[in-house]
Amino acid sequence: MTPKRYATLIGLLLLLVAAPLAAAPTPNEILKKVDDVLAPEKVTLKVAMMTHRSNGVEKTYKMMIYKRDTDLVRIEFIYPPVENGRKILRKGDDMWMQMKTLKRPIRIAAKDNFMGGDFNNADVLRLNLARDYDATITSQTADAWQLDLKAKNRSVTYDRAKLWVNKSGFILTKAQYYTLSGKMLRQLELTDIKSFNGHRRPSKMMMRNTISRKTWSVMTMLDMQVGKTLPASMYRPASLSR
Repeated sequence: MTPKRYATLIGLLLLLVAAPLAAAPTPNEILKKVDDVLAPEKVTLKVAMMTHRSNGVEKTYKMMIYKRDTDLVRIEFIYPPVENGRKILRKGDDMWMQMKTLKRPIRIAAKDNFMGGDFNNADVLRLNLARDYDATITSQTADAWQLDLKAKNRSVTYDRAKLWVNKSGFILTKAQYYTLSGKMLRQLELTDIKSFNGHRRPSKMMMRNTISRKTWSVMTMLDMQVGKTLPASMYRPASLSR
């Protein structure tokens, strides 16, 4: 083999080795893909939630979730009948709740428990990992990444988190949420991947309270329509009392 051909062969081999490395997504790109899988910019979701308390009491709720963009989310409860009229709105960092017994919506906190369960309000109304966290890849296999997340500011619900993400489809399978000191608060498991009108995502999400181990909550996706949402006028606090 002549020196020229040898040099050409070495160059081709280097390109083949470098190509997969160049195509590997950054941690932030992984988070953005996970966001797109779980909660696209415009989407309508029909969701059931079951909460299990330490005394054995279980409650079931059904709701419609409408997301217009990163900062506009509206929830309307459709079951049980006693909850008809309950609505929740997130606009930016602000959240409000409207109940049929109230004349005006009241403000609620992002870190409060959602309907007394193990998800908090931000878990349901503010899913934007790429915006809220800085991430690093701590380990990976041929099939999955493990990421370590640190909150960008104090407005984010959890100071730290660990994620397990399948490389095929950027499917989040597990998340653990921690305090700044490293104490685990909750663990989320995502299972039962389904296709909703062509959009693949986990249909079941179980949140366990790792401090009070006898409680958990499960959210089940009943329907998902990407690209469908409410008019902009429905994402104003005044619209909740209509």
